[in-house]
Amino acid sequence: MLAMVLFGGVAFGSPATDYIATQLQIDSRLVELYLHYTASIIGAQPDPDQALAVAQQEAQAVLRDAEALEEWAGGDQGLSAAVTQRAEHSVLWFEQTLPTMISLDSGPHPRDADQLQFETLLHLSEVTEIQDVDRINDALSAFAANNRVLMEDPDLVVDPPEWRVELPGKPSALPCVVRVNFAIAHNNEMVILQDQVLDEWNAGIEMEALALIAHRSELEKAVMEIQAVPAWMGDATLTAALSANGQGLLELYGLMIQAAELDLRLFLFGKKRRQRDALVDQVNESVEPLNAAVQAAWTDFGEGWRIAERDQYLEELAQWTLEQGGLQ
Repeated sequence: MLAMVLFGGVAFGSPATDYIATQLQIDSRLVELYLHYTASIIGAQPDPDQALAVAQQEAQAVLRDAEALEEWAGGDQGLSAAVTQRAEHSVLWFEQTLPTMISLDSGPHPRDADQLQFETLLHLSEVTEIQDVDRINDALSAFAANNRVLMEDPDLVVDPPEWRVELPGKPSALPCVVRVNFAIAHNNEMVILQDQVLDEWNAGIEMEALALIAHRSELEKAVMEIQAVPAWMGDATLTAALSANGQGLLELYGLMIQAAELDLRLFLFGKKRRQRDALVDQVNESVEPLNAAVQAAWTDFGEGWRIAERDQYLEELAQWTLEQGGLQ
């Protein structure tokens, strides 16, 4: 979100260059704040809420300091206003935009619309950032020209390492790491819903005949809930597999109910006993293939969305941020 504005001059120590340095120190603090927050989130801060609260407090402190700076006598061509406005936008980003984006990519029930909203917020933030930097640079150039300060081309700013890979699903302008974050949130939701299905299944098969028959409605509810989840950004790897698994378990549960109804007969022997045993055997033989299909879907989803590679990238990003002074 933040980029550093750099400057150079030939008359360091003059009032004009000192004024420039004082204003741009505010800008540098904003960059350092963003680096520190990023480093905290990807490796050094076990409590994301605390990291965000610290960043919000520091952003407010930077804004107060920007507002307290004395302006250049006779006007500074808008430099102070431009720096202050950027600080104001940083406060808004940390206090409003960022929390919204965090809630979107880490919510318990992610949907395509959440990623699209995230993409919109990120785009608007980037546009604002470009405008802020351009405004500062224009004011800086005007002030330098007005006060005979020779500006030098800044050193190139080192960009963070990029991670670009082919991902499944609908195309998106979001960084790959953000898209994978959303996919992980979808994965996590499906894990929870699948656990609910398995809990109801396991509870049912441990019950006596009458209770087992009555428990079918609970399993149906859990299966309906997992079948209601739409494919993630066009990728139905998990939704299709887990829906099919739930349907398969319901069908097997129906066989168990048939076996339970036979168990309720006053006399169970001969053909009826063999029928009951065959139903139980059919259930036992069918469960393993259902489980194998689900495990294959988890594997395919993780590999398709490069989840392990994403973790490696975050380690590289954490190291890069540390090298930039993000944890100092």
